[in-house]
Amino acid sequence: MIINIKTFQSSAVISACTWFLLGCSPSVNLEEGANPQGHTAPTAVTVESNKAVLDKRPFQNRSDFDNAIKGLIAKDDSLVIKHQSMSQNVWDMTAYEFIDKEAEKAPSSVNP
Repeated sequence: MIINIKTFQSSAVISACTWFLLGCSPSVNLEEGANPQGHTAPTAVTVESNKAVLDKRPFQNRSDFDNAIKGLIAKDDSLVIKHQSMSQNVWDMTAYEFIDKEAEKAPSSVNP
């Protein structure tokens, strides 16, 4: 029996893709109370732990933050770096605009 290797390889790829796609579901069952991305509110333990870290660390001492930007010539708040195919962004600074610059409005789920 002679098997055409190209036909066999093509069949194997088609079969693998079919099984892969069958495993994908158009709908995902999200946890109750989750937002469209699947994120839920932090638990009480998470909130307490993050508050304990915030209370313990000397965040009012801004010298480390000042030293980190010392010598910075310029920054581009709207920097977007595209993949070489130009089809998707590798880095997009505008995606981080929701972050409060002084970290005063950070959600309780964020570890300081």
